[in-house]
Amino acid sequence: MNIYSITAVSPTLKEIEVNETIKQHGVEVELQKIDIAENETRVYVKLSNNTVDTVFFDAYGAKLVTGNNQFEVADNYESGLPEIPYDILSGIESEGVLTFPAIDENTDSLTFHSEAHSDDYELDFKPFVFEIEVE
Repeated sequence: MNIYSITAVSPTLKEIEVNETIKQHGVEVELQKIDIAENETRVYVKLSNNTVDTVFFDAYGAKLVTGNNQFEVADNYESGLPEIPYDILSGIESEGVLTFPAIDENTDSLTFHSEAHSDDYELDFKPFVFEIEVE
């Protein structure tokens, strides 16, 4: 199943363009967009490792918050959507889609939380937190 077939099975009701990047210690996490569908929410993320070390991205620890509801990443192996690998070597960029349960398409704000760390344990990474106002 390719990206076109998943959008046919689970068509986007609302697309939220974000295109925001948070940088820490040479690691960049870009939240590209969020697609709200009837039965799932798709979060498009790009991670760039501009360090000399391997970076580890905890995709399954990511959270999506709307109102007082917190959503966990859902397994969606059959979707064919690209996944971000856990370990990302120096100089590598990786894009993927994290899938969450469906949220209300009329929500007015969202928060996306993700975490990464590196082989250099002296670096103190804070969570990558994106606050999104929905228009």
